[in-house]
Amino acid sequence: MTLFKHIQFNGTEGLDENQIAAAEGYADRYESMPFFGLSNLWILLCAFLVFIMHLGFACLESGLTQKKNTVNIL
Repeated sequence: MTLFKHIQFNGTEGLDENQIAAAEGYADRYESMPFFGLSNLWILLCAFLVFIMHLGFACLESGLTQKKNTVNIL
């Protein structure tokens, strides 16, 4: 039990009131900035591209093997 004595379960446990207020104020301002939506769109686009790359690599690998071994690659 003493092993878990120093683990902080709350992310704001080590901060004082001024630091918490500053972080909350920055979060409110950041969400209202014009590039917030664009940043989220860019992250989603990159995630979509990663999924497409996985599909392309699976097609490449299955095309380079015999038909009976295709399931083992995927």
